[in-house]
Amino acid sequence: MPEMDLIVKLYRYSGKCAVAVFVTATEILESIARLNFQVGSRSNVQAIGKAMKYLGFKKESNYNDDKLYSEKGYFVELRITD
Repeated sequence: MPEMDLIVKLYRYSGKCAVAVFVTATEILESIARLNFQVGSRSNVQAIGKAMKYLGFKKESNYNDDKLYSEKGYFVELRITD
């Protein structure tokens, strides 16, 4: 899975902590597509979810105050900022 290499370069698992950023699988896919169009265009949200699970990232729920509903995603530390 080529997206695994890019996920490891972009994110580090952190759980809920002060430096954690909540990202959804869709946001991860968009970040990968910005860095590497070929991988991003062939990947999908399900592949990102499988890769995150395989890499040990824990899927969690987070309430989004702007959208007024909970989203599933991952609390991560950013290794590289866009």
